[in-house]
Amino acid sequence: MSKILTNPPKFYLLRSQLAGVHFGELIEYDPVTRHATIGGGHRIWQWHAANTLTELARHGSSFEIYTRISEAAPGRQVIAEVFELLEVVDQKVIDNLSKPRWLD
Repeated sequence: MSKILTNPPKFYLLRSQLAGVHFGELIEYDPVTRHATIGGGHRIWQWHAANTLTELARHGSSFEIYTRISEAAPGRQVIAEVFELLEVVDQKVIDNLSKPRWLD
C-alpha cells in the first residue's frame, strides 16, 4: 500500500498512540509506518461538547468549558503511530478547532 498524499492538504483530526490527538492539514500519511505529516498542527489535550473524536470532527468543541487546544506548531509535524484519521469538512468546525484555547 502506498502513501496517501492530499493535495491540496485537507483538514484532519488524528489520534496517535504515542502523541495523542492532533488537528491540522494532512500533507501525507503512510499506512505502512502509520506516520502522518501535518501542517499547522494543533495538539488537542481535552475537549468538551463532544463525546467522541467523531463528534469532535463533526461539531467542534466548546469555547467556554474545559477545552485545551494548543497554538499551531510552526511548519510541519510528523506524528508517529497514527491509528485514527478523521477528515473535518465543515468550515465552522475547522475554524473552531484552529482557535487555540486553554481555559480553566
